[in-house]
Amino acid sequence: MIVLVSLRIIVHGIDHAFRREFGCDCDRCNKNESERTNTSVSLAVLDENASVLWHCLVDVGLGVVDDLCKNFSPSQARVDLLLLTHWHPDHVLNLNSIRES
Repeated sequence: MIVLVSLRIIVHGIDHAFRREFGCDCDRCNKNESERTNTSVSLAVLDENASVLWHCLVDVGLGVVDDLCKNFSPSQARVDLLLLTHWHPDHVLNLNSIRES
């Protein structure tokens, strides 16, 4: 039996540690707040029907939960492995939101 799987990599955010800097008018700081997400990446293994077989979430910066909801349907909502690279706020601020979800 051959099972076809694919790997889906979703970059939720690569934004700066500070979501906006006081007095700055650059493009990043002027983005809509809902478009700014701190560091996080999903690695999802999907079966041939695009169902999530396994999901690793790397870091959970601010805004990641909202982005996960945009990229995964409620039936695909799962995190099998959470990898935190380090404890800086832009990598862990949504940790409680993930835990409570």
